[in-house]
Formats: sequence, structure tokens, C-alpha cells
Amino acid sequence: MNLIVTKTKKSLKEKGANSISIYSTGQGFLEDYYTLAKIGRAGLQTHLLDANTRLCTATTEFCLLQSFGADGTPASFDDIDETDTLMLFGHNMAETGTVLFERIMQRKKKTGKPYLIVVDPRKTLTAQEADLHLQLYPGTNVALLNGLIHFILQQGNIDNEFIQNYTIGFEDMKDSVKEWTLKQTAKQTGIPSDFLKEASIRLGKTNSLVTTTLQGTFQSADATTACVAINNLHLIRGLIGKPGCGPLHMAGQPSSSANRTAGGVGTYPGQRNSSNPKHIRRNSEIMEYGPLGTPCWSRKGN
Repeated sequence: MNLIVTKTKKSLKEKGANSISIYSTGQGFLEDYYTLAKIGRAGLQTHLLDANTRLCTATTEFCLLQSFGADGTPASFDDIDETDTLMLFGHNMAETGTVLFERIMQRKKKTGKPYLIVVDPRKTLTAQEADLHLQLYPGTNVALLNGLIHFILQQGNIDNEFIQNYTIGFEDMKDSVKEWTLKQTAKQTGIPSDFLKEASIRLGKTNSLVTTTLQGTFQSADATTACVAINNLHLIRGLIGKPGCGPLHMAGQPSSSANRTAGGVGTYPGQRNSSNPKHIRRNSEIMEYGPLGTPCWSRKGN
């Protein structure tokens, strides 16, 4: 500990605050991450905090920032318990989230819901339980999503009121997928046109939808783009912000979402956006005075 303190003081004196970086994990507790963030940002005053973001969390973080301006997941496990349709996109839940998958299958056996769509190039244990398995070529996630969105738009199965009131850039998004016909999508993904059509109709008409993602999405080509496309799918249908609805971008390690929320990585605490000046000012006030307006630091070190 003496060596760490000595080296840290020397680096701060000679090279400044950003000569120090903190690299952590996604397997700690919320209190650990909060403490790391406090030491790093308020104490050492470095912005170089990171964790297991090179694998999955970076994709989750930046797709949410790009779509919604905040790194907060719009859906939860409770929504899975209510949704009519569940799409597992690159997510082999039967083997990587067994407790949650058993919970889903118990409900399905009792009620027949949710209708289960599994997107995976392999015939996994999860895919074997699917009502519809979209077995695509590896690396074609974006092509598949473009095709599904295009067909949903073509059929007019969108929530125009929601789009007008709560989204921007709809026409640009619509224009970006106009060439992705079912025929073109089938050719690129290897999924038969009939399967694509069935998936598009289900996604276009379901009253509620939760889409989960994991490493099959995060560690594939154009990962963030694919996750943004999933967000777009929910936005054009207005299936977000209501029970049983929303994109649920998960993380490969159990508490990496908590790490992001506490500001223990590249994002700022409380799901604040580092590109928003108001959020930065608020962060500065909290670090200097505390959330209730009391000083965080005194000469006694309290």
C-alpha cells in the first residue's frame, strides 16, 4: 500500500491527475464501484476509469447513449414476466442465464407466453425451445435487423403518434433500410424468406415485446449498430416505456450495469451524459457539496 501511495503521489505531482487510471471489473458490488468512482473522480480527479467494457458493456453503454442520451436500460426482468413476445438476440439464455430461462419457460408452459424468437447461428439449447429460430450467418445481425425493420415499415405496422411525439430522425432511419427487401435480407443472412416474413409479422403486430442481447450481439460485427437497430425497432412500434416492453441489453458479468450507474467506468454517475453540460455541472456540484448541499470533504478528511 505504501508503494501504491508513493507512486500515485509522484505521478500526480509530475504528470497530473490523468496520469492515473483505474481499471476494475463487472463482478464487484455496487458499494465497490461507488467507492472507486469517488476515489477516481472526486479524489484523484482523473476521468480515466474503465472496467470490463471492452467486451460487452461498451456496446450496451453506447447504444443506449446514442438512442436515448442516457446509459439506462429501458426494460427489466419484470417486463419479461409480462411480455407477449420475447426475442433473444445473440443470447443463449438456457446456458448463460439458466435461472432466468427456467423462469421464462415455467411461465410459457402455464400460459403459452411469451412467443419466443431466438436469433442465433447455432442450434443452441435456447434455440431448441424457440417458437421461431432465425439461424443467420455469423456477422449478419445488422442485415437481419434492417430487413425486419424494412418489412414492418412496408406493412405500416408502426406507431405514428409515438414516433411523432417521442423520436427524431425517423425519415433518415427509414431511408437507410429501404434497400433491405426480404429477398435481399434472406440472401445476406441465409434465413429463408418465409421465416423472415413470419418474424416481421409477429414483431409488427405483437402488443408487447422485450428484446434481449448478449455476447452473440456484442462480440459480433457492427455490435453497437445492431443494438441501435434493436432500439429503433422498439421505437417505431412504440413498444417501450410500458409494461412488458423495451430493449433489455444485458451484460456478460453480473453487476457491470451497477458499475456504469455508479460512475465506476467511462460513464458518469447516475446515468448522466458526459456530453450534456447540465449533467457535468450537476456532477461537479455533488462532488463538491454532496447531494444535500453539505461539503464532501473537510480539513479533517471527513
